[in-house]
Amino acid sequence: MNEKRIYPFDTGAFLRGLYPNYISEFGHEGYNIASVSNAADLLIETFFGDDTSYFHGEAYNGEQIKRRANLDARHHEILALCALYTGQDCNADDRSRAIEFQTETDVPIDDQLLGCVLPRPLFDDSTIKAELKSRGVIVKHYDIYPLSTESYMALIYSEVKAIYQKMGVLDGR
Repeated sequence: MNEKRIYPFDTGAFLRGLYPNYISEFGHEGYNIASVSNAADLLIETFFGDDTSYFHGEAYNGEQIKRRANLDARHHEILALCALYTGQDCNADDRSRAIEFQTETDVPIDDQLLGCVLPRPLFDDSTIKAELKSRGVIVKHYDIYPLSTESYMALIYSEVKAIYQKMGVLDGR
């Protein structure tokens, strides 16, 4: 993938003012780390330790990161990220802590799609299911109930976690 920008948070939430002042007082462009080699891996290792902790939103606390990386007052943007990742005073949802990749071109997924979580009606469509499975895509589903759409998020997360575990990306936790 040809990343033009990589941010340690959701820039849409940043630009809509959903982050606390300790993050938003810095310009979001200062957080662009696309020039850093293996930027996403470095973010996850620094703030979470591993992919499983990142997936679960279990960040190290600021004191742990300060000690591990020898941070002081000169590293105020990094310390602000510590506070964001541990959920201090953040009104945005969990997507706000996701690593965001921006590219200049479309990213084709036809040969790179690894997993897909579908609502039951799409999962039951034999044409869709056959096409995805013929490409080696792990296909999971969730049932639909007459509730608000927010109620589906936990179901989707659970199925995404199952896909990642099957691929060996996440441990069994």
